[in-house]
Amino acid sequence: MFDGILGKSRETVQRKLSTLLEESGTSVENNVDKPNFIQNISDEIVPPNVAKLLALGPKFVLPTRKIPILHAIADVESVVREVPDEAEADSLRARLVNILQNGVTHPRNLSPQEKIITSWRNETKTFMDEKKDKVIVTSADKGNVTDVMNKDEYEGKMQQLVGDETTYKKIPRDLTNRFQTKNNELITSLVNKGSIDPALKTRYTTYNAVAPRIPIVSFVGSPTYNSAKLVTEILSPFAENELNVRNSLDLVEFLRNKRLPEGYILISLDVIALFTNIPTDLALSEVERRFEEISDHTTMDKKDLLRLIQ
Repeated sequence: MFDGILGKSRETVQRKLSTLLEESGTSVENNVDKPNFIQNISDEIVPPNVAKLLALGPKFVLPTRKIPILHAIADVESVVREVPDEAEADSLRARLVNILQNGVTHPRNLSPQEKIITSWRNETKTFMDEKKDKVIVTSADKGNVTDVMNKDEYEGKMQQLVGDETTYKKIPRDLTNRFQTKNNELITSLVNKGSIDPALKTRYTTYNAVAPRIPIVSFVGSPTYNSAKLVTEILSPFAENELNVRNSLDLVEFLRNKRLPEGYILISLDVIALFTNIPTDLALSEVERRFEEISDHTTMDKKDLLRLIQ
């Protein structure tokens, strides 16, 4: 049953992808043959293929056959080191080495479109190297347009802009902390006067519209945001257990070969506001009880970690 559901989901996603590709067009030549994507206001003539590459914009990912080996090793190691079984961790490292070796010794072939873009990139690099003292490439503030400008004209306008002493003033030091403190004092004053209210949003769960709404308060940028991320990083390895399900695909794998006995039914229980229903004292006592294990994942002593959580 679950294989069938998973298969239908994959077919649906593949069908959507195929439709999007058909609607957008898969030809690189067709996608970039639009002069509105690039504006040459320099005195230099931009070769057609260079213009096509620049028209793709700064967010376009260029094809490559180089494997970022150091980054791959670092990213995998940050995960592998959390594996409690050392033998399993070594096995994962060995698999990574094998994958990297295969990637280095047997690099994948570029597709025809990737070969075209690679040739454009090489031509663009040559052009920019030759004209590096004459032109500069930048993004327009609107319309996703790439501008090619005379470098001396661009730098002259920048100097004129920052040299306007009636508009700009050079400051001796970074005033960010000062302005942040003043802003926080102002916001606190407005809240105390009732002039503004704290933001609170709510939403329904998609599978249970009759349930109470779930409150959402943005925590990003708050004073304890980075501290909370640090605590999460330290405690996350201890959240894994045999009852955890990461996502719907993980659930499918878990239930794949399960069969309910006759007379049994499968039910789902919804946990409402789990975070706010966990007493702080309970969380602190659990961390204190398991600190010997936790200490392997942090250099903080128990007292400091408990203070950080509290």
